[in-house]
Amino acid sequence: MINVTVATNLQNPREDGGSIKPGARFYGVNLLCELDAPSEYYIDDEEGVLYFWPPKGAGSPAQWEAGACGVSANDTAVNVSSARHIVLRGLTVSGAVHTGIEGSGVDSVLVDNCTVSGHGRHGIVLDGRNSGVTNSHVHSVGGSGMRITGGEAITLTAGKMFATDNHVHHVGLWKRTYQPALFWGGVQNRYIGNVLEDGPAMLIWGGGNVADGVECIFDGNTVNRGVTETCDQGSFHTCGQSGQAFINRGNVMRNGLFTHIQPGDGVIYPPRGLPAICSPITVGFYMVRFNTF
Repeated sequence: MINVTVATNLQNPREDGGSIKPGARFYGVNLLCELDAPSEYYIDDEEGVLYFWPPKGAGSPAQWEAGACGVSANDTAVNVSSARHIVLRGLTVSGAVHTGIEGSGVDSVLVDNCTVSGHGRHGIVLDGRNSGVTNSHVHSVGGSGMRITGGEAITLTAGKMFATDNHVHHVGLWKRTYQPALFWGGVQNRYIGNVLEDGPAMLIWGGGNVADGVECIFDGNTVNRGVTETCDQGSFHTCGQSGQAFINRGNVMRNGLFTHIQPGDGVIYPPRGLPAICSPITVGFYMVRFNTF
């Protein structure tokens, strides 16, 4: 249960004795006094008791169908780290405390036509080579939707990772900044034909001084309704504010469509006029044929 409120009073005190800026966001988390609507819950840590208000019309627990209610226990739902030559196809993956599908050091791992949702942090995390996600639906996650990286910029070792024809939306439900629909980085990776929507901050983030990026291709991606709660980011955001960022070269973005990229209600300051595509310091991008409105 998370309630987001916009502060209007400079004198509104915090527990540490400070005050909340006018227009700033703050959270009320796990408050018993806010347990006042169906589908909400409260956890009493000291007593080890979970209070849960069932959804409207659910009836008593004895009437619930199997699987109608669940409590997350595992950090990761599916872990394919260090796996080789594996296909995950047609799966529904939901309800992990942290990550839906996680794979570090993978080789030739494919996630195809899967639905991944309802995770506390990330939907899908893959890092390695010759692996990726295609035709999948990722949504309703506390952090980022997909994190697809691979390769090493310093040695120019190719990752050849990919994210193609995926729909990723409603990301950053818990951590409201720096949790994109698509996080990218590495060498010779492809991000093509994805629809990335509905996030409070950037919807594509990576490269630069956070993940490097050499000869990566972005083609035909659609980016909608992003950067709604910040005034100093772009929906496609890469930043080169450290020395190693200048090894980034040869990245290409083409045929992109960016719509409704603008701060919404609750942003502290007026927007600074940054474009939908934002690179505070140029880090080797070539942009061609994209539209914004």
